[in-house]
Amino acid sequence: AAETFTQAKSMLKQPMLASCYLGQTFVCEGKFDNARSEFQEGLKYNPIHYKCLVGEFEVLEKLNSVGEAYEIIQKLVKHFPVSAKRLGKMFSLAVYTQNFQDVERYYDIFVTLEQRPKELTNSAFSSLFVCGKYYLQKKQNVDAERVFNKLAASSGRTTQILEKILAACLQFEQFKM
Repeated sequence: AAETFTQAKSMLKQPMLASCYLGQTFVCEGKFDNARSEFQEGLKYNPIHYKCLVGEFEVLEKLNSVGEAYEIIQKLVKHFPVSAKRLGKMFSLAVYTQNFQDVERYYDIFVTLEQRPKELTNSAFSSLFVCGKYYLQKKQNVDAERVFNKLAASSGRTTQILEKILAACLQFEQFKM
């Protein structure tokens, strides 16, 4: 397969797909650096080529290059619809890279989904909670209150969630909130 895709690349003016499929071949062989190079080559011809972006994201995820993976996610969400599976990863990466300002943006996408799998819902709620707690820690109380209100409303005001929000507010002595 690698030989065929390499030949195909030389036959095309813009071999995005051939680079993408050659990259996927390298992924199957466990050659992640070679795979990433191929995905990046495809992106030189079209910087928002969906399959190349997804391929590079998945390689970066396997290499635990969280910051770079998050940059790719930003391009994907800007230009393409987001699946529930990918949205869950976006929440996790936003928290992991401390891009808390993006958690609310992802939440806005979350609430528009017709179907919200339990795993995604848990990821969204956890991310909102961590985001709110981060805002409390940074003394951005207005932001924390906004995030906690979204969390409380979307969780159906379940006792478990409300208790966690209250505990966080008490921890940071935000009695009024």
